[in-house]
Amino acid sequence: MIVNNRIFSFASAITLILGCLLYPNLQANSATPLPQPETIGDAASIQESTNSQDYNSCGGQYAPLIDASFENEVVVLVNKERESRNLPPLKEIAGLTEAARYHATDLGQDDYFDHNSYDRINGNLVYICSTWNRIDAFYSGGKGENIAAGYTTPASVMSAWMNSTGHRNNILSTNHWEIGVGYYQGSGTYSRYWVQDFGKSSGVYPLIINNDAAKTDNKTVSLYTYGTNWQEMRFRNNNEPWSNWMTFSNKTTWQLPNYSGEHTVYSELRYGSLVVSNSDKIRLELPDQPALGNLPQQVTFNYNLQAQSFSPAAIILTPQNVGNEQVLNWTVTKQGDWFIVSPSSGSTPNTFEVIPNIPNNPSQQIYTGSLTVTVTSPQAVAGSPFTVNLELILSNSSVYKTYLPLSIVAQP
Repeated sequence: MIVNNRIFSFASAITLILGCLLYPNLQANSATPLPQPETIGDAASIQESTNSQDYNSCGGQYAPLIDASFENEVVVLVNKERESRNLPPLKEIAGLTEAARYHATDLGQDDYFDHNSYDRINGNLVYICSTWNRIDAFYSGGKGENIAAGYTTPASVMSAWMNSTGHRNNILSTNHWEIGVGYYQGSGTYSRYWVQDFGKSSGVYPLIINNDAAKTDNKTVSLYTYGTNWQEMRFRNNNEPWSNWMTFSNKTTWQLPNYSGEHTVYSELRYGSLVVSNSDKIRLELPDQPALGNLPQQVTFNYNLQAQSFSPAAIILTPQNVGNEQVLNWTVTKQGDWFIVSPSSGSTPNTFEVIPNIPNNPSQQIYTGSLTVTVTSPQAVAGSPFTVNLELILSNSSVYKTYLPLSIVAQP
């Protein structure tokens, strides 16, 4: 690390170290030392940055992902600190994440600790470029950076950063709207390297779900939308229809679809004719829940007037719980008078039969109807009620029976 224009010496280093960098005119005071064995260097100036042995340019290359959960956990912890102080959350974005991951990898592979980018040539560190040039290769609008080495968990590195004035100022700054976190584990004196990059993209108004957590087990989520002068906003899940326009507010609650999986929430903000959009993703992992299934959407019967026969003569339907093993109690109601349903109630895995009847004095070629299966207990089961559409087609064509030959060929 460069402190007072001198390269930090590893010979006298303590196992765990930190570094902090702020955008011009946002430079912090020297960081407050932590109790041993943690040591924190002074806050760096704008000229400081990073590099790597394998990455011998000023950014622009993509470093390997080591642990996405570690990186996201740091973001979540940052936003918890901000939330506890009534500050808006930061949005994790790809550009800053790539910039931070590149630098963390470069620190480890070239075995140095600095905000600026260096290459190790013939055993010597050679300056390559500044922090801001490196971040600019991935993202426009960088405003701050925290680095650390030696810490083994997201919680431990966050605790160290929060106990240092310069690093804490970066984490809690209202000049930042976006964040990226990089983590590297492997070579280098300290084995583990951490980087936080902060920024604010021009003309971008981030949408953030649940403080930018990667997953949730509750379909009710919190949304934070950046901006101040917008009149209205609206949202939608995945490819579903948009909600109605509503009065703009930075904070709102939202309902994800009632099934597990990755969901994207889209936002639109408008002021007069100006409309901007954004989105965020989260994985919904609902506990196993009952769900009604195994029923067709459409069933068709045919009746031949000459042969006076139905095809099929009847169908058997089996409502099932496709979500878990809980027993579902169900009832069937019908709409139409040309078929009967028996029985009209039951419990999974019981079946019911649909039997068609010829209408009295048939006067049309096609008859329609439907039946609705409703789970009566437990309550609010996904997929209930479910409607099966029925169709009866009358025909007067001749029926010819055809017999197909069957031969058996012995296997050698």
